[in-house]
Amino acid sequence: MNAQFKQTAGLIKYTTELDHLNSKASFLISGTSDIGKSISQFPEKKITIYPRKIVSLSQLKLSYKELWLVKLYHHY
Repeated sequence: MNAQFKQTAGLIKYTTELDHLNSKASFLISGTSDIGKSISQFPEKKITIYPRKIVSLSQLKLSYKELWLVKLYHHY
């Protein structure tokens, strides 16, 4: 079966507080390569290899005391 893959990932986080204003930020990136697809006719025919893929996620959170909260997200 051709169902293996390679993956590498990294995470960065940052938190700070200044005069009751809290901020948190995070960034996650993941890369995969050599992604195989398991099918019943492997390895004679229909061999499928997917290209390399990179995915990133980020989040920003801002809050002030208990008065307001804003969260922003990004996915690519």
